[in-house]
Amino acid sequence: MKKKRFIQFSEVFKIIKKNFYLLITVALLSIAASLINISLIQIEKSLVDAGVKKDFNLFISILKIALIVISIKIPLEYIKAYVHGKFSEKSLKDLREEISKKLIVSEINLIEKNTTGDFISRLTSDLSIINGFLTQSLNDILYHPVVFVIGIVYGILVSWQMTLFCFAVIPIVILAALYISKPVEKFTKRQQDLVGETNTTVQDVVTGALLIKAFLLEAHIFKTFKSGLEKVFHQGLKIAKISAILETVKGVIQVAPSILLFLFGGYMVIKNKLTFGGLIAFAELMNIFLAPMHILPNVINNYRKTKAAALRINEILLHPNEMSGDLNQSKDDYDYAVEFENVIFSYDRSMKPVLEGVSFKIKKGEKVAIVGPSGSGKSTIVKLLLGLYRAQSGQIKILGNSLEEWNLKNLRDRISVVNQDIFLFPTTIYENILYGKLDAKREEIEEACRIANIHDFIINEAGGYFKEIGERGVNLSGGQKQRITIARAILKNSDIFILDEATSALDIESENALQSEIEKIVNGKTVIIIAHRFSTIKNVHKIIVIDNGKICEEGTHKELIEKKGVYYNLYSRQFADKMEGNLFT
Repeated sequence: MKKKRFIQFSEVFKIIKKNFYLLITVALLSIAASLINISLIQIEKSLVDAGVKKDFNLFISILKIALIVISIKIPLEYIKAYVHGKFSEKSLKDLREEISKKLIVSEINLIEKNTTGDFISRLTSDLSIINGFLTQSLNDILYHPVVFVIGIVYGILVSWQMTLFCFAVIPIVILAALYISKPVEKFTKRQQDLVGETNTTVQDVVTGALLIKAFLLEAHIFKTFKSGLEKVFHQGLKIAKISAILETVKGVIQVAPSILLFLFGGYMVIKNKLTFGGLIAFAELMNIFLAPMHILPNVINNYRKTKAAALRINEILLHPNEMSGDLNQSKDDYDYAVEFENVIFSYDRSMKPVLEGVSFKIKKGEKVAIVGPSGSGKSTIVKLLLGLYRAQSGQIKILGNSLEEWNLKNLRDRISVVNQDIFLFPTTIYENILYGKLDAKREEIEEACRIANIHDFIINEAGGYFKEIGERGVNLSGGQKQRITIARAILKNSDIFILDEATSALDIESENALQSEIEKIVNGKTVIIIAHRFSTIKNVHKIIVIDNGKICEEGTHKELIEKKGVYYNLYSRQFADKMEGNLFT
């Protein structure tokens, strides 16, 4: 059971563990600070007793010692605070780095199966909770137990009776704090999950603003958002109720023991069993003894919150990385660029496969189109080709090597992709295109843009290559964004080109002009076209028709039209006005 609990945040612990040398330094400085603080209590006791005795020379001597100790205490506390701050900030930085790295190298389903809002919540709210624990609660844990133990030893030396009295209330306080704070962990994890869901709604509002306005969804989206906020509010209210109880307990702890201390201590002074300075010392010691009781509820509360937050972060860190082989070279003398052999794949093993027994071959230098109804599995084939997912059965070969053997970085370096879902980074046009080939020269980038027919626009209208395009290219039209992604793929100039509805955002005239330019670049290369607009694929070497996850037809445009099957029906719907004419043109 203990091992299972540790695994829940083992990865978070491993990352923080890298900075334990700083934590050990803080622990040593905490011991030194504790000794100094207890020595100041002794100095305070001696000063009071010297004052009661009216011994001026002794009073001055002790005062000088006090000034020396204080001069040591101030820089010591500063160094301790700085080192602890460095530990917490470096640990948080390392956590962010590891999470960012994991998001990049993990299997793609980590991203696709979770919402953006949930990731934002984990990277902000959850990390903030962990940072709060490392910054404040951990400091309390390192300091207060040490000064507590040293204070007990000193208290016994001064008066064991007073020390025993001080501890009469402690067991009751500990039990109450543990019992009251226990539900916090459960409520906090649920609240963080709800915050993630609410953040997702905010993300939808930002990214889907146009759709929301076009379909008059403002009221519906706001209602959903408000409902999410209500759930977060009520969950937070439950935590607030528990925290209110904890504050009440803390208040009782703060007031009652001090009153009882002076009653019992006054009696001890009257009976000459304790000096007046000793009573003042115990008033200070009582604060030290009670400090853990004051902070204990908050430390337990923060620990449970941090445990819930660390669990959510750990879920990301424990997600498996992409499986990658060691092979870096293709087989130059091999005839085929892509081979699918009886491939079966499902995103969720409990559901019907997206691809069932898919088999096809694409020769090197061939231009092949994959067509089919929406949801038939076309884009899934692209994901499998890129190694984003692994098939449950069957074999996929690329450039003569099994997908499992390929080093994924080297494999993807041989594939240029233009996706239907256009994504541009919120940086300059130049940098977005440069991502196709990071060591490309300015001339290469401009040539790629000329081929994509976007160079003149960039120079004359967009403000130049170094113009910021805004988040997701908000300052550009759909066609302009698509041309930039095409330029990026052209710059990469890989062995295999995958064009997933690459010109869907362009008008027919622009599409035809661009295709003729692309033809020059991809001549002799393997081209795979995922198409809905059939006007773009009539001149390919082969068309593969997929329906319900299965290859149902394969052939040239003319052959498939004559067959009058699935392709014929799809084509006929798109070109109904030509049904009376020649379908082969």
